[in-house]
Amino acid sequence: MDAVVQREKEPVPDEILKAGEIYYRLGVLIQALLVLLGIIASVASLVVATFSESFTGDDKWMLKAFAFVAALASGLLTTFSLSKKNQETWAAWRMMNAAILRYQYDPSFTRIQLVDTWERAEKTLGNATINEKT
Repeated sequence: MDAVVQREKEPVPDEILKAGEIYYRLGVLIQALLVLLGIIASVASLVVATFSESFTGDDKWMLKAFAFVAALASGLLTTFSLSKKNQETWAAWRMMNAAILRYQYDPSFTRIQLVDTWERAEKTLGNATINEKT
C-alpha cells in the first residue's frame, strides 16, 4: 500500500493577510461614515422642516447652517456612492476571508487560487467613483 505523503502548505502570504485586515477596517470605516452622515442629514433636515418658523431675525443664520449641513451630508452620501462602496468593501472582505480559510483548511485549495481570489477581491473593491447622475 502506497503511503500518501502530504506536504505542508506554505503559510498565507503576509500581503494577503494584510489585505484582509485592510478590507475589514475599510468596511467598518465606510459603514460608520455612512451611518453618521445619514443621521446628520436626517436630523438637520428635520430641524429645518420642523423649526424653520422658529428661526427669525438674528437666528436666521442657524436655519441656513442646518440646511447647509443637511445638503452637505446628503450630497456626500450620494455623490460618492457610499452605500455601494460599503457593499463592495464587505463583499471583497468576505471573498478574501473565505479564500484564506479555504487555503488553510482545504488541502486542494492552492496558493494560486488564493492569489486569484485576492485579485478578484481587489477588482470587487474597485475605485472610489463619483455618481454623476442628477
